[in-house]
Amino acid sequence: PRHPSLRPSRAASPLSPFVALVQDPDPPEMMRLVATLSLAATAAGFTGVSFRSALSAPRRLPQLQPLFAETAVAESATGGETFEFEAEVSRVMGIIINSLYSDRDVFLRELVSNAADACDKRRFLSIGGDEADDMKIRVSADKDTRTLTIEDSGVGMTRDELRDNLGRIAQSGTKKFMDALESSGDVNLIGQFGVGFYSGFLVADRMEVYTRSMQASEGDPVLKWESSAAQTYTISEANPEVLSLGGKGTKIVLYLKEDADEYLEDVKLGTLIRRYSEFVTF
Repeated sequence: PRHPSLRPSRAASPLSPFVALVQDPDPPEMMRLVATLSLAATAAGFTGVSFRSALSAPRRLPQLQPLFAETAVAESATGGETFEFEAEVSRVMGIIINSLYSDRDVFLRELVSNAADACDKRRFLSIGGDEADDMKIRVSADKDTRTLTIEDSGVGMTRDELRDNLGRIAQSGTKKFMDALESSGDVNLIGQFGVGFYSGFLVADRMEVYTRSMQASEGDPVLKWESSAAQTYTISEANPEVLSLGGKGTKIVLYLKEDADEYLEDVKLGTLIRRYSEFVTF
């Protein structure tokens, strides 16, 4: 069963302050804003369930450091490349899975949060274009395959962005996140330290990410990122038809754990979507 898409409203966006700049262009300032917005969508997360206020608030953009070992690259069985995580990212995932087990609902907040960021970024970059009015976030469950899917028609990712965004954590946040979470267990720290994506492993044994950048040329493939929260992740090419919201954007598929059946139920998902999408206009 599929839940209704969360469609964009005509209400003022947190990006409205930038519209004036588009109408009265200042190229250097525009480039600075685009770079800032790109980093914000990648590196920062929400401090609570209010996505609207979080998107409006200033965000600190920390330095990034790689969390994969460049020397550990191999061809996967599906023809893709397999990268070995460094020890730190494995520890981060371990802490998330073990420390936040009693607050597993937070994973949906984080993944919808990321999708909202991607849609807001594409809307900003597409100001004046028709595609800015046709963005969606869709959440769907399949009881037969025991999968939960969060798909957006946002900005999408290139191959390099896929590795950077899912293989890096804010340098200043890595140790601070682990220390703070171990001592307090505050689930809101996930968003603050830019590790919200990994919360998907609270409910999933395996995660797949399908993505295609809004800047992709005709013929550029859909990319697939896959990991089971072990020591490696794999990047390969995928069937372009896997993206159902216009061929660009990002689709996350969670293969749920045996004890996570509740996230396949309409009532549970409906409650969480209403709670966490209150300030999302998609």
